[in-house]
Amino acid sequence: MLHFSWGRCALLLVLREVVDGVPQAATVVLPGRFLSGAMRGAFSPRDGHLYVVGSTGWQTSALKDGCFQRVRYTGKPLDVPVEWHVHSNGLAMTFTQPLDQETAQDIGSYALEQWNYRYAAQYGSKDWSVAHPDEEGRDPLAVRSARLLADGRTVFLEIPELKPVMQLQVQYNLNAREGASLRGKVYATINRLHKAWERTASSIPH
Repeated sequence: MLHFSWGRCALLLVLREVVDGVPQAATVVLPGRFLSGAMRGAFSPRDGHLYVVGSTGWQTSALKDGCFQRVRYTGKPLDVPVEWHVHSNGLAMTFTQPLDQETAQDIGSYALEQWNYRYAAQYGSKDWSVAHPDEEGRDPLAVRSARLLADGRTVFLEIPELKPVMQLQVQYNLNAREGASLRGKVYATINRLHKAWERTASSIPH
């Protein structure tokens, strides 16, 4: 699933999963930026490319009043997460290509924080602490360990304090096995957690 950000003029990949019948998802910003606020898109049956139209207005970083642009595959690798699963003891992310083991298993390669929003009559919300609901701000989450699984593309982050939350941000700074740099952020909403993933498991947790 693809999603457009009208305000940021961006294209996002949506990573969906369902736990106990409850849907949830994470988003990854894809490379590139539209000249105006992306609103509608369609894949052409003639060439298979994605065509996007956009406009500008209130609270958008658009450079132009409108746009009609094509998104096409260049043949180069797209180094982003393509799958995620949350467990009571951590988070698994699968990338498009094999990861460098040293950086993948270094807990310093990751930075996580979480926060909630409040529904109100006015537009928008401040960031509210999950640990202290009456305080503004975001809570950092500690990664106890990081393990690269047998497929070479999936890393499991052991996060003892992971819980259902409106917003979870995962920032990663990794290297692919072939040497390419993989830097980015994943934004997720967690409604349900899978049961704890066992360290002895050899398969991708889900």
